[in-house]
Amino acid sequence: MADIIKNTKEMAHELFLRDRKSVRLTGVTEVDSFDDTSVVLKTVCGELTVDGVGLRISSLDTTNGTLEITGNVEGLSYYDRGKDTKRGLFGRVIG
Repeated sequence: MADIIKNTKEMAHELFLRDRKSVRLTGVTEVDSFDDTSVVLKTVCGELTVDGVGLRISSLDTTNGTLEITGNVEGLSYYDRGKDTKRGLFGRVIG
């Protein structure tokens, strides 16, 4: 399922994680797929996978590129095209 966000010009990417129970994102350009254990989406900074249990997209604003996911968040991974491995959130920020 691909929901394409309409306004991607000058969009910043921010990620807010609260108590591992909700994730609020900006800079989302497309939702590739989702189920209760994984949400795969594209951001202006690359592909992001949110893994967990009981995940649910509670809010999606296609005009502003914002998304909120609720559930038990177990992992956040960015994928860089052209590299063979996924790196965790802090590997992406630091590396």
